Amino acid sequence: MTGISTSAEVLDACRHVLESSPAEPLPDLPVSGLTGQRAWHYVERQAWAVGEQIRQALVRKPALRKQPGVLEAIAECALSRNLGRGRQSFVMLVGCVAARNCADAIARLCSDPDVAGHAVDSLIKMRAPGYAAQVHPLLSAPHAWIRRKASTYLQRYGSPELVALVPPNECHPTKR
Repeated sequence: MTGISTSAEVLDACRHVLESSPAEPLPDLPVSGLTGQRAWHYVERQAWAVGEQIRQALVRKPALRKQPGVLEAIAECALSRNLGRGRQSFVMLVGCVAARNCADAIARLCSDPDVAGHAVDSLIKMRAPGYAAQVHPLLSAPHAWIRRKASTYLQRYGSPELVALVPPNECHPTKR
């Protein structure tokens, strides 16, 4: 799919991604010795690419976010676990205040290692308080960028008890 520019095309692209989703969860592929990351399945790459095309359309036409059903369709793709890491681009797309009604669903993704960091980042961009319990476990995530996102969320929206648990070196991440 190329040249997404209308809400109907966004909805069609999301429908295509969901129809292409495997019926069963994807098996883990071998880990690369160079990166320490597991390889991506073809369906993950394809889904991610469609999400990127939708992102470009939303940059060109921001009003698309306000069209009925667009953010809901994007969120549905983000929640389709059988798309694996291909959902990352869709999770990032719902990172806006207009998608705050999707926050409950996105918060559930904080326990999904394929998209947990992206989910926290989207909750921050949604300005969605109330999910500190889901975000807190990510303070011990294996990747520093996810720990920093969790720290940022908890600093903004966490209870004083949870904020006190944020390690000092994660409180004020340096900006580069």
